Amino acid sequence: MTTIRVRLKDHPYLIHIKAGLRRRLPQLIGKYESGGKTIVLSDTRLRKLYPALFSTLQKRADTFCFFLPPGEKFKTMATVEKVVAFMLAKEFDRRSLLVAVGGGGLLGGVASAI
Repeated sequence: MTTIRVRLKDHPYLIHIKAGLRRRLPQLIGKYESGGKTIVLSDTRLRKLYPALFSTLQKRADTFCFFLPPGEKFKTMATVEKVVAFMLAKEFDRRSLLVAVGGGGLLGGVASAI
C-alpha cells in the first residue's frame, strides 16, 4: 500500500492507495476515528458496484455515506456546498473524519477545510 502523508500545520492527514483497499476500508476507518463522526464520500456508480461495502459502513455508529453523481462535471462548488450542508445538518466537527472512496478527494478536501 502506498501512503502519502499530507503535513498541514493544523490538520495533517494520510492518503492510502492500493488496489482492493475497499475490502479493508471498515478496519482502516476504525484506525483513524477520533471520537467524531465519519462521512464516506463516493459516487453513485461505486454504490451500485459495491453495495455491501457501503451497507457495512453505514451500520457503524456515527458513519454516514454521501453519494455524488460520477464525473468531473459534478465536482463544483455547488456540490461542495451540498456536502458541507449535509455535514452541518449531521453536526460534524473538527474531530470528524472524511473518507473519499474512488475519487472525489479534492472535493472532499475542500469540504472538510470549510
